[in-house]
Amino acid sequence: MKKDSGDVTFTISGIQPDTQMINLKDKKGNVLNTNESIITQPLAEKLGVKEGGSFEAVNQVTSKTYMITVDKIANSYIGEYIFMPIDEFNKLIGYPEGSYIGLWSSQKLDIDEKYLYSVSSVDDTINNFK
Repeated sequence: MKKDSGDVTFTISGIQPDTQMINLKDKKGNVLNTNESIITQPLAEKLGVKEGGSFEAVNQVTSKTYMITVDKIANSYIGEYIFMPIDEFNKLIGYPEGSYIGLWSSQKLDIDEKYLYSVSSVDDTINNFK
């Protein structure tokens, strides 16, 4: 889900608690708990938000406003992202419990393609960066 806070555009992803697909660390190198809302360092700097702080975000599609609270800041420069527990994300956005808009896996998933909007691999991502 993409959000807009003023002139800053970023993506919020709801993730499974204790996921192994995302490994974020703080400035001291400690692994951050994915049971909390985590913002990447460049986004925190652009928004001027600190750990424990909150800010309003406006959905670019629906124009709905959401209050986002930041638990931790990741010392990561992968882009401008917020990661939060999937249940918290679904409640925030108003999606039904158990909803998903994307899946990450280290192996190809056996899901009928009629249920998928798109699929990308690590190789696809690397090629896109090139």
